[in-house]
Amino acid sequence: MERVIVAETDRIGDVILSLPVFKSLKRWNKSIYTVALVSSYTKEIFKNFKYVDNVIEYHSHPKISFENTLLKIKSENFDTAIVLHPEYKVAKILQKARIPTRIS
Repeated sequence: MERVIVAETDRIGDVILSLPVFKSLKRWNKSIYTVALVSSYTKEIFKNFKYVDNVIEYHSHPKISFENTLLKIKSENFDTAIVLHPEYKVAKILQKARIPTRIS
């Protein structure tokens, strides 16, 4: 089973516009395990969205641990990362998590 994380850490409008990405991934291959990396204030959008298997909260606030988010992502052993809203800190986390395929 392929494991894919999709990072969309922008505002609510862009997050809503990203929903078809998750649906397309599942239509392409139903066995893909999809995880959304999203801001804390947009995570509720994914709560009952059937095309997302899990949600990881991204905190851009400097007091929230970079390492904590990194450990969560590393523990999932993702094969692919898709970054929809490029942000340096997100890119750095995904690189340090050693995800083999990173698309932005």
